Amino acid sequence: MTSTPRTAQTLQLADGRTLGYASYGDPAGAPLIYCHGGGSSRLEPAYADEHARRNRIHIIAVDRPGYGLSSPVPEFSFQAFGQDVLALADALGIAGFVILGMSAGAPYALHLAVSAPGRVRFVALINPSPDTAQPEWKEVSWLARLGTSATRLPWLMSRAIASMVGNPGKAAASFAKKTGWDATAVRQFEDMIREGLRQPGGREVLRREASAVLHQPWGLDWSKLKSPVVAICGAGDGARPLYLALSRRYPIVSVTEIPGPHMPIVTGKAWDRIGNALSAFRVNS
Repeated sequence: MTSTPRTAQTLQLADGRTLGYASYGDPAGAPLIYCHGGGSSRLEPAYADEHARRNRIHIIAVDRPGYGLSSPVPEFSFQAFGQDVLALADALGIAGFVILGMSAGAPYALHLAVSAPGRVRFVALINPSPDTAQPEWKEVSWLARLGTSATRLPWLMSRAIASMVGNPGKAAASFAKKTGWDATAVRQFEDMIREGLRQPGGREVLRREASAVLHQPWGLDWSKLKSPVVAICGAGDGARPLYLALSRRYPIVSVTEIPGPHMPIVTGKAWDRIGNALSAFRVNS
C-alpha cells in the first residue's frame, strides 16, 4: 500500500498546548510512535517511510515540547511527554502501540513503557543514549566509558550543539563522510534539524534536554519494565556495551547490532528488524 506522508499535523492538548506530529508508512499498519533524537523533529523518520510501508508499519512521529510545531513547557520532564503521547494515541483511536526512541528519545520511550504497560506493547530503541547512572555502566570498558564521558563534558556538548544549530549542512556532511549517506539522507538530516530548532528558544530546549539525557540520571527502574525492549545499536556505538550488560540482567531486554557508529539516521536493515519484531508481537491498533 502506498501513501503520502502527512508531516504537519497538530493536536490541541487539554491544557491548550499544541502537539506537532507527522505520519509515515502504512496508515492501516501496526502503530509505532516515534520519539526523535535530540535537536530533531517529527521529520526524522522520513527516511524510513518506504521501509515502514513495506513492513506495514504506521509511524506517528511526535515533536517534543519546544521542538518543531509543539508548544514549549516551563519544566523539563521525561514522564510528562509520555502523557502527551497517550493523549495523541487516544485522539487517533490507538489502543496499543510500539514506542520507538532514537538516541536521546530513548528515556522518553522507556519511561512511557513503565507508566503505561497496558498501552506500550513493545519498545524499540535505535542507537539509544546511555543512562550512565545505571550500575551496569560499570561493566562497560574504561575505554568506552572514557569516550562517552568526553561527550558529556559541558564545553564539548555546547560546541557540538552550536555546530549543529549553526550549520546543519556541515554536520550532515560529516555524518555522510563517516557513514556513506547519500544526498537524500543529507537533505533529510538538514530538514529535520532545521525544523526541530525552528522556534526562537530551540537552542535552549536542546541544551536543556542534552543536559538531562547526558548529565543526569534518568530515574528509570528497569525492573519495572513489562514490555519487551530491543536496543538496536551500531557496532561502533559507545552505548552498546551498556545495553548488552542490561540484557544480561533483564531477560526482557535484547540487543541487535547494526553496522556503523552512533548515527541520527539509520536505514533499511534496522527497519526490517523492527518490522519482524512488530510481527512477532502482533501489535494492532
